[in-house]
Amino acid sequence: MVNTPRPDFQGAIIQFLIGLTQTAIPPGDEVEWVDGLMSLPTPQRVREKFEVLSPNFNLCGDGYRSFQDISCRDQSSKPIESLIFGMPGENTYKLNRDLFCKRNTIQQLCPSCAAMALMALQINGPKGGKGHRTGIRGGGPLTSIVLGRSIPETIWLNTIPEDAFYLGLDDDRKDRCQDIFPWMGPLRTSEGGSEGLTTGITDVSQLQMFWPMPRRILLDTDTTREGTCDICGEETSMAFTSMKTKPYGVSYDGSWRHVLTPYEKNSKGDVLPVHLQPGGITYQHWVGLVQNDRDAGREVARVVQRFRNIQASLSDLLPDTLQMWAFGYDFKDVNARCWYDSYMPLVQVPETIKEDYEIYTSQIVRAAQYVNDMVHGCVKDALYKSEIDGAPLVKNPKNLTIVKTRFWDETESLFYKTLNDLRHALDLGESVEQVKSGWAIEARKIGLNLFDFYAQTQYLDEYRPKAIVAARKRLFMTISPGAPRMRTILSLPKET
Repeated sequence: MVNTPRPDFQGAIIQFLIGLTQTAIPPGDEVEWVDGLMSLPTPQRVREKFEVLSPNFNLCGDGYRSFQDISCRDQSSKPIESLIFGMPGENTYKLNRDLFCKRNTIQQLCPSCAAMALMALQINGPKGGKGHRTGIRGGGPLTSIVLGRSIPETIWLNTIPEDAFYLGLDDDRKDRCQDIFPWMGPLRTSEGGSEGLTTGITDVSQLQMFWPMPRRILLDTDTTREGTCDICGEETSMAFTSMKTKPYGVSYDGSWRHVLTPYEKNSKGDVLPVHLQPGGITYQHWVGLVQNDRDAGREVARVVQRFRNIQASLSDLLPDTLQMWAFGYDFKDVNARCWYDSYMPLVQVPETIKEDYEIYTSQIVRAAQYVNDMVHGCVKDALYKSEIDGAPLVKNPKNLTIVKTRFWDETESLFYKTLNDLRHALDLGESVEQVKSGWAIEARKIGLNLFDFYAQTQYLDEYRPKAIVAARKRLFMTISPGAPRMRTILSLPKET
C-alpha cells in the first residue's frame, strides 16, 4: 500500500490515484477492462497519459492551483495547521480547551504533506462554520475499495468502464477541463440565498467526484521558508506556514453517487452516503459494505458491487479471495473523533449459491447484532437495576460501549469461519441449519463470558446476587439457539 505519514493521507492518495486513472486512461467497456486486468497499463503508457493532465495539478505558481481557489489571495492568513484534521480550531483556542491536540504543534508543512492535506480536506470535507461546505459525500464519508495484489492492480480493480461510469447521461458528459477540475477556471461558488447555488451531476463532469472543491483554500506562498516538515520530518526549502480561506465553495447536491462509497436510505426515503460512527468498522457492517441490504435500503459502493458481480468470472486472473479496505473519519460536526480503517475478505461465491449464501450471511449478522444488544442490556441490568422493584438506579450509565466493542472483536473469527462453513455446506447441497445453530451456540458462550466479566459474577455472594442471577438467566434464555427470537432471525425450526 502507499506509504504516507498519516492514515488519512493514505486514504486521500489511493483515491487520487484511482481518480487519476478513471480520468486519464479509463477502459471503454468491460472487454477493455478485462484486457487491462490481464495486462496492466505499462509505466510508459501511464506516464504519457498522466503527463497530459499534469498542468492541472500545480501546487504553486501564478496561475490556477490544484484543489485551491486563487481568488483567496486578498484574504488574511491563517496558521497552516488549519489544514489538518484533529488540530484545534479558533473557538478551541479562545476557550483554552486544546488539552490533547496542542496548538502550534504543526507550524510548517513540506509541499508533499501540504498537497496531501489539501486533498484529504476537500475529499472528507466536514462542517467548517457558515459557508464552509461539506464534501461531495458529506463530512466523514465511508470509503470502500477492492484491494488487489499490488498498487496498480488495486487502482485498476476500482476503475469503472466508461460505458458504466456515468449515471443518466448518454450525450452531454461535460468534458471541459474546469468541469472536471473545478479549480481550473472561475469556481462554481455557492454564494447567495439561504443555500446558494448547488452543483449536481448534470452541471459539471461526473469525474468531479474525485476532484471536489467544497472549500476555498489557498496556500500562502509569500510566507514559505526553509525548515523541517512537522508531519513527515523531511527537510524542505519551501515549508508552508500559512493559508488563506473564503466561505461558499462548491455546494454539491444529492444527485451525486460516488463510486467508492456505500449509500443508504433514511427515514424520508432519501439516498445518502454512509458515514462513520463511534465503534469503528467491524463485521456488523458486512451487510451494506460487502453485500447489499435490500430490507434496510443499503447499497454497497459501486466498485465493490461491480467486482462482486464479476468476481466468479475472474477466477483465472485473481485469487479466490481478495480483500476490501474500508476507511474514513468519524466526525461530530467539525471535530474529528477518530479515524477508522478495516479489512474484510471478498470471498468468491459461485453464482448458483450466491443468493442463498447472502441470505444466510445476513441472518448471521442480524443475529449477532441481537445477541450483542442482549449482552449489553443484561450487563446494564445486572449493574444498574434495583433489586427491590427493578427500576433503573442510574439514568444514563456510561462506559458500557466497551461491551459491544469486545463482542464484535471476540466473535470476528467465528463469523468468518461460519461464512466458510456456509459456503461449504451450500456447495455440497447440505442443510445449513447445523451451521447456523452451531454459530449461535458459540456466540452464546462468548456473550455469557462477557456478561460474567462485566457484571462481576465472581462477587455474586457479596454484590447484587439477585440482579446478577436474574440478568444472566434472561440472557441465557434469550440468546440460545432455540429461543423464539433467535429462531426467527436465523430461520431455524422449533426443534432447535
